[in-house]
Amino acid sequence: MMQAPSLALSFRKIEERDRAILKKWLAEDHVCEFVDPNGCTFDNIDRYLTGKEQIFDHWIACMNNVPFCYFPTSIVKEVDDYAKYRSPKGKTITLDVILGNKDFLGKGFAAPTIKAFLKTNFPDVKRVLIDPEIGNPKAIHVYEKAGFIKVETYIPNWDSKKRLHQMMHLDINSAV
Repeated sequence: MMQAPSLALSFRKIEERDRAILKKWLAEDHVCEFVDPNGCTFDNIDRYLTGKEQIFDHWIACMNNVPFCYFPTSIVKEVDDYAKYRSPKGKTITLDVILGNKDFLGKGFAAPTIKAFLKTNFPDVKRVLIDPEIGNPKAIHVYEKAGFIKVETYIPNWDSKKRLHQMMHLDINSAV
């Protein structure tokens, strides 16, 4: 049996050189349909790149050195909108996944990339939270393939359109 070629994944925090590609990705129809203007915006990325915002870390995933995915992450604090979802066993982070490069859509890369990203960059994290819109069943399916489980539906304070979201969590020791 012939084996598939190995695909080298790498992850790094965004840099100035990523500004143009991130701006392009955030304008793609398959992305902007689900990105809230009060949530992950290019202004947030700009503030991060200029050192003005430290709430989120912003990451790029590359496959064979080709950027294809954007991961904003943040630490969930004791006093936080997401505090009730924190792990009782340790550090919890939030994760958003934006598969920006259209050439990588529908290829089955998202779930294994999420697992590799978390394993590589967050060995001390116990739980990861993600909250896709209910109207994005493809994302919910991918997150379930990556090991996330559904917790509850809710409307986040930051969603200006007041859309229903599916809170999901992944306990790292059990799935990655």
